[in-house]
Amino acid sequence: MDKYSFYLLRFIWTLRNHFKQIEAFTFSTQLLRITPILHEKDLDQSLQNLSFVAKHWSGGTRIGDCLRRFNQNYGKKILSGRSMTIILSDGLDTGDPEVLNEALQKIRGRTKTLVWLNPLKGMEGYEPIQKGMKAALPNLDIFQSAHNLNSLLKLEKIIAHA
Repeated sequence: MDKYSFYLLRFIWTLRNHFKQIEAFTFSTQLLRITPILHEKDLDQSLQNLSFVAKHWSGGTRIGDCLRRFNQNYGKKILSGRSMTIILSDGLDTGDPEVLNEALQKIRGRTKTLVWLNPLKGMEGYEPIQKGMKAALPNLDIFQSAHNLNSLLKLEKIIAHA
């Protein structure tokens, strides 16, 4: 994910500047709400500020644990049943797949559309056989790639029809 993180954060910053109601979080071994950081008018300043507070990069990914924390601390406040939830992740979870499944079921119950964008999905021969992706897939409305600009631009159609 490190390879894609910079570009995905730029993408989220751009979305945040067009859709003010967006809430954004990062996760790997910890969950971090980054919405206030994305309020910077300057992208480079936002990314620099993010680098100071996001100390959990490259330490493995515990997606289920992070999404469980999201549900406990933010889910009821943020997810309205009319919202779209987008997860940008390679799905390489080092935690218990059942924790991920349960967390996604809760999110799915509180959101209109659950989208997972995976940069690995754009690679030739990729199959979602990792335990995290296997646990996630039954809960998703949309599973798309996020490996280049064209794949991210497809999100516009998803948002328009959600």
